[in-house]
Amino acid sequence: MRMAFTSGTTGNPKGVIHSHNTTLSTCRTLNVDMRVTEDEVFLVYLPLGLNWGYLTLVQTIMAGACAVLLDQFSAGAALDLIQRERITYIPTAPASIIAMLNHPTSPGSICRRSASSSPAAPRARSGPSASSGRGCTAT
Repeated sequence: MRMAFTSGTTGNPKGVIHSHNTTLSTCRTLNVDMRVTEDEVFLVYLPLGLNWGYLTLVQTIMAGACAVLLDQFSAGAALDLIQRERITYIPTAPASIIAMLNHPTSPGSICRRSASSSPAAPRARSGPSASSGRGCTAT
């Protein structure tokens, strides 16, 4: 068992108890649905203490993919890593996507795929494939 903390996307932030089975099942499903392969390079700046940050790291390990960790988000640092590390997948929130797209050094498209915690994610320029998982890790 582990205690996961949600950001409150669908309600108040809270601690949720998960078993390893629910964690692994969720990551397996996310990887299949998002077609995550060992060729992916994740940019991870979500806090690992939050459920989605932790699930992202487990997803990466289960797929045999690469995770590039950014300790604290800033649009400029994220864009630099996206280019330098050839990031292909960013699990993030809409505010981060918007910050990167509006940054002066933004190339206009961020990466191949992004996954957002909200239906309000800017899909037009975040990448060819954007999806929303709003509230999917909360229970």
